[in-house]
Amino acid sequence: MIESRYVKLLIYLNGKSITAIALDAGVDPTNLSRFLKGHSTVSDEKMEKVLEHLGVDPVTGTLKPVVHKWKVNPAKFNLIEFEKLILDLVPGGGDIIMLALKKDFYRWSTIVGNNGTRIIMDDAILPFVRAEQSVRGPEKGYEREPKEIFPEWEISYRIITPDTLKKLIGNETLTPLQFDEILGLNYGTPLSDGVSFAREDKAENAWTWDLILKKAKEAGLKPEEVAKRLGL
Repeated sequence: MIESRYVKLLIYLNGKSITAIALDAGVDPTNLSRFLKGHSTVSDEKMEKVLEHLGVDPVTGTLKPVVHKWKVNPAKFNLIEFEKLILDLVPGGGDIIMLALKKDFYRWSTIVGNNGTRIIMDDAILPFVRAEQSVRGPEKGYEREPKEIFPEWEISYRIITPDTLKKLIGNETLTPLQFDEILGLNYGTPLSDGVSFAREDKAENAWTWDLILKKAKEAGLKPEEVAKRLGL
């Protein structure tokens, strides 16, 4: 089970209110609110339902390997807590890709976790984060290099088209595989049975037709879907 501070932050990131999440999960809103303030407890069974609605695996306490769409208001956002959340809930590192429609205006952030988690945020608060903001105030903070914050993560910047952005944020049923295809990433998405649709090694020309067919079948792809993606 994850810490209550992360639950509170995830509720905010998902653009929901405590009351809305509680009602969706079948939990009394007052009890959940008191729990987040440290004044009461919520049963493990009910908390598991809350975590499910926030995209968290109740067993591992990490974000599920799905596409998470978060909303951020930098003026009201605790960046320090966010750093800790990413490090704890998306273990194993990955890539942070800053997106912009024009040069030097990186408004969107995407997080591509090696564990299969995909996140897109509507404000580019990464990779430069003001340290000790909650203690010293943003005007007294100082900026740190990305690698100081996320040593296991690779940081990159990319200019995208409005059509690409629309595909990323406009599709409510976007899958990690579709997410990677839109950004042209060569990543695999872990499946429920542990099978990965990624290349099994990084050697040149590692893919074979037999391996591709095997992985397509394991991922549950139908011939019609593959043909459609290839424009056939």
